[in-house]
Amino acid sequence: MRMILRFFTGLIILGVMLLALGGAAAVFDITRRTTIETYFFAPNNLSAQRIEMPLTAQELGPAKMRQMLVERYVTEYFYVIPDVADAERRMDTGSTLDRMSMPHVFKQWVRGPGAQIRELAAAGVFRTVRVTNDIYKPDDSDFWVVHYELSTWARPNNMREEPEYTTGTILLKIDDTNMMELRTDADINNFIESGQDPASIFRFGVLDIAQERG
Repeated sequence: MRMILRFFTGLIILGVMLLALGGAAAVFDITRRTTIETYFFAPNNLSAQRIEMPLTAQELGPAKMRQMLVERYVTEYFYVIPDVADAERRMDTGSTLDRMSMPHVFKQWVRGPGAQIRELAAAGVFRTVRVTNDIYKPDDSDFWVVHYELSTWARPNNMREEPEYTTGTILLKIDDTNMMELRTDADINNFIESGQDPASIFRFGVLDIAQERG
């Protein structure tokens, strides 16, 4: 009885293998000499996920450049990683925020949000920043309106912890007259190769922060 069962089991396995071979032959017919043409897509205008050369500032255009520079500024203004040294580096002269802000704006940040970020970093907090819309400037205002969302983890190493989401609006008065041009006060190649933030080499600056509300 056992031998008969093994015989029929072998027949079933053989039948399954023949069906699989037949299916593979139907999908891939070697007699047709089918070839596969590969295509590469470059979905990003910058270096991320792009095989070709990144677009220049002129190719991106003023609106896109302004949006990107403001997004970078707001990210630098709010983000937190659990590293006090990172917070203190951002508060130093010559940091990204310092280079992209008027002196009084940077000093206000150091005394207020910067000091809070240092405390949060010391407590092990992790916070990300996302600008949630295209920035815009009302006709009767000199300030650009930027809506953002913060995601905060009080204990980032706890995989079970859900982040706290908060939203807010920051109003920025910016100097973007010559933002498509590069600064001339530094060697650009050495500046980039030393790991400095590329956003701070453009002639773009925040003149004032009129209001921030949650």
